[in-house]
Amino acid sequence: MGIRPFVIGLIAYLAISNILIAATGNMHRGRHHPLWVDVMSWLFAVDLVTLAVLAVVAMRRGARALGVHNCTRAAERPLPWTTVLAHLSGLLLCVLVCTSSSSAASVSVSPIRGALTAADVPKGIYLISDQNGGLGVTAQGLHVTDAQLRRWRYRADYEASFLGTLHGAVVGIESSIVLFGSSAGARGSVAFTAQSCKASKAAGYLPEPNLAPQAYVCVQTRNFSSTSLTVYDCIWSVGTKREGVSVNVPPSMSRVLVTPLLLGLAAAQARRSG
Repeated sequence: MGIRPFVIGLIAYLAISNILIAATGNMHRGRHHPLWVDVMSWLFAVDLVTLAVLAVVAMRRGARALGVHNCTRAAERPLPWTTVLAHLSGLLLCVLVCTSSSSAASVSVSPIRGALTAADVPKGIYLISDQNGGLGVTAQGLHVTDAQLRRWRYRADYEASFLGTLHGAVVGIESSIVLFGSSAGARGSVAFTAQSCKASKAAGYLPEPNLAPQAYVCVQTRNFSSTSLTVYDCIWSVGTKREGVSVNVPPSMSRVLVTPLLLGLAAAQARRSG
């Protein structure tokens, strides 16, 4: 097998592999797959370095194959395949650098300092996912429009979800932080959802000033598919951050058990955020 078919095959492999990685990255966006992300990052690095080396080698071989420096004589001779290959490699390298940054951003998760970790939750409960939802997802979660979130100067968000068993029941815990461009935006978002909780006849509102000036607990029953859960939300703001901890339990679980868990987790997150 000659060197030319081998090199062309290598370029084809590099292009196809990176396209598949980018496509798969969009499928895995917002999920917790640390090993997969590491493998993808290493493969991107190897592919890009290989293409760069390939382009340099091809350019040097092409220069030697021409063997001339006069522009007129060079124009009269056909370009060697190595020169064409160098240009193709350089083009692919530029494309892959651009696609790698966008696809890697789609699968990597950027935790925001202060959110709960697996070390903060009770034994028997484990991290199942973490994600950066983005403006649209955050707006949907707060029941506001994208425009309203922009007026509050939304910047970023992070949510970690935990699941496990506690007191013989399945318990879900969520830790969320939303960053705004100003403290007014963070306070505005908390005031909005607090008012919504107060206005809802199906929810129970309770202020928690010991946690933070605006802190409150909202308790309500929600239906998830065919399952009914009681959701305990503790929401507050600190600086430019809106923070929240939610505990989702079966309706049969006593509030006496859930409330201390909720407030303990909220206090732990508040201390972590500083």
